[in-house]
Amino acid sequence: MLRKKSGFTIVELLIVVIIIGVLATLAIPQFSKAVEKAKLSKAVNMLGLITKAQAMKYAEDDTYSATIVGDLDDFVDGLVEDDGDWDYACAGDADDFSCTASRQDGTYGAAGTGCVVTAAGTVGATTTITSVAGDCVKDIP
Repeated sequence: MLRKKSGFTIVELLIVVIIIGVLATLAIPQFSKAVEKAKLSKAVNMLGLITKAQAMKYAEDDTYSATIVGDLDDFVDGLVEDDGDWDYACAGDADDFSCTASRQDGTYGAAGTGCVVTAAGTVGATTTITSVAGDCVKDIP
C-alpha cells in the first residue's frame, strides 16, 4: 500500500519565510517611529507637570524654582531630573523660568544632537511648551 505524503514542500516554506521577511522590514521602522513619538510625548507631559509645579511654587513663594528634585517635587509627585530617556533641567527666578528636556539617546535624538523640548513662563502669563527642536522630530510623520 502506498501512503500519501502530506505536508508542505520546501518551495512553499521558502515563500512563507520570504513573505514574513518582507512584512517585518515594513513593520519594524514604523514601530521605531511609534516608540520615538511616545518618548517625545513623555517629555512634553513631564514638562507640563513641571510648569504646573512652577506655577504652584510661584503661588506659594513668589518666585520660580531653579531645581526640580528637592523643590518642585514637593508640589507634584513623580517629577524627576532623569527618566532614562530625557534629562530635565530648570532655571528660574522671581520673574520667569525656563525648563528643558534634552534627549539622552535614541534613533532620532542621540545625546548631543540637539533634541530639546523647552517650556517657559513669566509672571502673570500662561506657561506653555514653547518649542520642540532638533533631531528628535526628524523624519517622524
